[in-house]
Amino acid sequence: MLEKGISKIEAILDIDPNDETQFLNKDGSVDFSKKKAYVDTFRSAMDSMPNLIEQMEQRFSVVEVKNEESIEGEGRGFIDGLTDNEQ
Repeated sequence: MLEKGISKIEAILDIDPNDETQFLNKDGSVDFSKKKAYVDTFRSAMDSMPNLIEQMEQRFSVVEVKNEESIEGEGRGFIDGLTDNEQ
């Protein structure tokens, strides 16, 4: 569901606001209320993206390593706790 939401937001963000054919009335004139609505939707989508990306990262267990100890392998990991019981 989250991926579907992000895909829909990407589709909204992919519209070119300079392409005024997206915002035409039936008579061919530009409907500026449609253009303003797009800009407002774009702004809202951009504001929500960081939160959606964070949720997606948490769902797929993407984590940020915050200290060098973990990078160098000197810290204790999950597997270390399991092997302690075997000794």
